Amino acid sequence: MVYAAGGGNRMIAVTRSDDYPPQVNALARLDAVPLNFESIAALQPDLVLMDAEVNRVEDADRLVALGIPAVMYETTSLNGVAEDLEAIGGVLGTTRQADLAAASFRFDVDSLRSLTAYVERPSVLFLIGYNTLYAYGRDSYVHDLIDAAGGTSLTSELQEDPVLNEEFVVASNPDVIIVASTEALSAANLTQAHPGFASLNAVTSNRVAAVDPDLVLRPGPRLVQGAFAIAKILHPQLFSDE
Repeated sequence: MVYAAGGGNRMIAVTRSDDYPPQVNALARLDAVPLNFESIAALQPDLVLMDAEVNRVEDADRLVALGIPAVMYETTSLNGVAEDLEAIGGVLGTTRQADLAAASFRFDVDSLRSLTAYVERPSVLFLIGYNTLYAYGRDSYVHDLIDAAGGTSLTSELQEDPVLNEEFVVASNPDVIIVASTEALSAANLTQAHPGFASLNAVTSNRVAAVDPDLVLRPGPRLVQGAFAIAKILHPQLFSDE
């Protein structure tokens, strides 16, 4: 987000999970959870940017008490990414580049929504891994990804970040199952871990697929790439000319 907003040259440290863009590999590394306040203070940052999905408000308050300004962002929709880019640009004084990045992001999302506007929308179960059935509940941008891609998310009304049981999945009977995974995935992989899923629509029609976690699990500009990746799974006919 910071690099896209034009503030990459101001970055002095990132978390151990950060690996994009490649320039971050030359920066100091800190744990995201739990925060080491002494290590952060030793870097003497002018500002700490935090993610509400990872960090606590209490952590931001403690940084401020130490005299370190902290700003926390929470991304719950695709448009929220554009708004965060604009906000970061305002904080860093890089408004022009940040606004351009936000406009480009919105354009790409709108282009995808136009492409999928009139397709039949399959029901989609999105999982974070498939041995344990971690999913996203309400107020997650993941459902917005699926909607833009031309699908309907089955967990959009559940409690925040639920762990699903097999009975819920069987009763929901998704048309498509998408798993955030770096490994290739098939219906056979899924039913090996969950034999009770053998009769699901997604399994019998072999509509089980993986998507790169970096494109869907990290709120930022690359989410639009994740949305297009999901659209290609749901509606491959729309991309037959590629």
